[in-house]
Amino acid sequence: MAKFFGSFFVVLLVLSVASMLPGSDALDGGCEKVMPTSGDCNPQECMSWCSQNYRGHAKCYDKGSSHACVCVYC
Repeated sequence: MAKFFGSFFVVLLVLSVASMLPGSDALDGGCEKVMPTSGDCNPQECMSWCSQNYRGHAKCYDKGSSHACVCVYC
């Protein structure tokens, strides 16, 4: 009976550790979408696009001539 409970405890421990590991999307950088913009990024449109399409959080990045809306959804 003690062996059974010991084995059960080890299985529970392994499952709990496995559930805490990040998903494969997070490991390969697949948690991010970029929407290029033609001009300055509009923060409201950026957040709306991200939340409607990916249920994520968005930020505008305007550096020099590059403008983009970056959505992080993991």
